[in-house]
Amino acid sequence: MTLKIYVAKDSVGRVRAPDTSHEVRAIEWMLEKAWSEFHHLQETYAIITNLRHPSADMVVLTERGIGLLELKHKYGEIKINPDGTWMAGLSVIKAGKHLNPREQVRSYTKELREKVIRWILPNYIYVNKDRWSMLKFQTGVCFTHPDADIRKVQKYITERHIVLDAWESNFSIIDIDDFTAWIRELRFQLQHDYEYSKDFEHVRLSPEMIVKIAADVLHNVEWSEIYPAMPDSNPYGYLILEDIKSRLVFKLVKDHSTVGRSPDCDIVIPEEFTRVSKKHCAITRNMNFIEITDLNSKNGTFLNHQLISKSTRIQHGNILSLGREPAQAKVCTLRFETHKQMSLDVPPTEIGPKDLE
Repeated sequence: MTLKIYVAKDSVGRVRAPDTSHEVRAIEWMLEKAWSEFHHLQETYAIITNLRHPSADMVVLTERGIGLLELKHKYGEIKINPDGTWMAGLSVIKAGKHLNPREQVRSYTKELREKVIRWILPNYIYVNKDRWSMLKFQTGVCFTHPDADIRKVQKYITERHIVLDAWESNFSIIDIDDFTAWIRELRFQLQHDYEYSKDFEHVRLSPEMIVKIAADVLHNVEWSEIYPAMPDSNPYGYLILEDIKSRLVFKLVKDHSTVGRSPDCDIVIPEEFTRVSKKHCAITRNMNFIEITDLNSKNGTFLNHQLISKSTRIQHGNILSLGREPAQAKVCTLRFETHKQMSLDVPPTEIGPKDLE
């Protein structure tokens, strides 16, 4: 049906948006990814940011489950000390009055659960408090800084099997790229088990109930000013190919676009450029930058005449050479331009990812 975005109200009913610029940008990036993936679906999703009670960064409501995330804009290697403190490099990760982000998100979710559970549980279970833990909630901490290294702490969480409360389906440590996958995994895991029925169905929220919980039960308002920033299928940049035979403009729309001569690529380079591999490189849009990555091509990827060996940031006006230096035959030379700084008129030969044509 749609994706609705909510934000807390202040004491006089005004929008209480996040205060810091890095927090706003991280949340906007996460909302953009969710919008691209879920807004066209029939099911209803609601994302609530900057709650007041509980004081949580983000709550996601779906028809199948509810999850709560705390956002941490920290960088460096993330680890957990034996005493339970969390570290980002050499710095302690603060968690308000709580020991660590795990305890913080756990406390907030317990408060959230008490507020919403009566609206979700079937009555025959709601009247039996001993069975409330059958309805599962999902918790997590999301590191929003692009230089946060969460690989070891994810492994630690998996191997140590952090003890979950009876009402938790999972506790996850994720980054922004994992956000939409985290949403897809949300599940209440509670089945209707009426005594005289052999038909078991999982508990689901109706679209009306999702809106009621987000707006009335948790006292939030729709964040109308954020909607214009959501993706509308316009490109964020272009790759421009110019030679004596043709002039092509490839639109960059997807967050991750593969480039090469294979028809399976998002951006298909003409077959005449034989030094370009079938799958040559990839263009990826991250939260704060755009980068190019060589995909083990035979003849290499060059940025401004320099061979790249790892993911490298690209900027407006950079020259990309696929398959050795641009002066050599059969090499494809592309100019990268961002959407905001694009100065030329897009010609009739404009093309883009085949699945978006």
